Amino acid sequence: MKKGLDREHMADILAAFPQQIAEAAHLGKDICLSGKVSQVVIAGMGGSALPGEFLQSYLDIPLPIVVVKGYELPAFVNKETLVFAISYSGNTEETIAALHEAKKRGSMIVVVSSGGKLIALARRMRLNMIIVPAGMQPRMAYAYLFIPLLNVLHQLGIIPSQEKAIAQAAQALRSTMHQRQGKLLAAKIGKRIPLVYSSSRWRAVSYKWKINFNENAKIHAFSNVFPELNHNEMSGFLNKNGNYFAVLIKDPQDHPRIQRRMRVFQQILQRHHYPFAEVVLRGPPLAKMLTGIMIGDWCSYHLALRYRTDPTPVPLIETFKKQLR
Repeated sequence: MKKGLDREHMADILAAFPQQIAEAAHLGKDICLSGKVSQVVIAGMGGSALPGEFLQSYLDIPLPIVVVKGYELPAFVNKETLVFAISYSGNTEETIAALHEAKKRGSMIVVVSSGGKLIALARRMRLNMIIVPAGMQPRMAYAYLFIPLLNVLHQLGIIPSQEKAIAQAAQALRSTMHQRQGKLLAAKIGKRIPLVYSSSRWRAVSYKWKINFNENAKIHAFSNVFPELNHNEMSGFLNKNGNYFAVLIKDPQDHPRIQRRMRVFQQILQRHHYPFAEVVLRGPPLAKMLTGIMIGDWCSYHLALRYRTDPTPVPLIETFKKQLR
């Protein structure tokens, strides 16, 4: 039976995601920070970098939000920089290096982790920290890692309270429609290579789909955004060098020219015989983003079962980490 492949019960984690949001809504409210914030930096890798991607998509604020995926912080990071050092495991070497650098530069720091070396360092350095529940893959714990950041930014007066938006998102995700939609889409994709496209506003949604296909189904997948892909990647459809399936993530509130570009692009896909499907984002902004992501979570889950692979473990990544030691 295919469901027997899900030995670590990812389906249960996905089904319980509204509860994860509800629990995450209480995290980070006790963080006490003061001072001028001129920019926000999120340091993290893999699934632990997703909160930064989500902040960039969801928030429209006058402060720059920068995601750092590596060992070194940008030169602009200083005492007026709020740095979120995020590692779900607490043992990500790149994030630990970034934390040390942020400390040297006198930045305001909030550590987000379930434990490990990062929490030990935070305690020793007497830093603000948010400890989240352990026991998941980081890409499946993204509400625990993301929602508390909204609470911290509200506490600093950077954004208004997000309590209503969080409650709306949790309610929207209680629908089983997202699982059904994801399962149907997985059947359409089959053994093709997914290409996931969205507007630049919802880059985080298409990117989350992409990494889910990578880590859950263990296949290559790619993401890009309008209008940039119309200036380069689109040319690749003239000479087919792979068995591709395009997923277009649409928002009725996308810029009118983006909507027009998507319609014309679909005509090109049809003309060159590329299969594709649409996913339409609906609801208030936070619910729109998280439900769009959840459809992709379920799609990659069911695609993993079609490939007869357990969606949770990432053996190649773990082997690579061991070889680095």
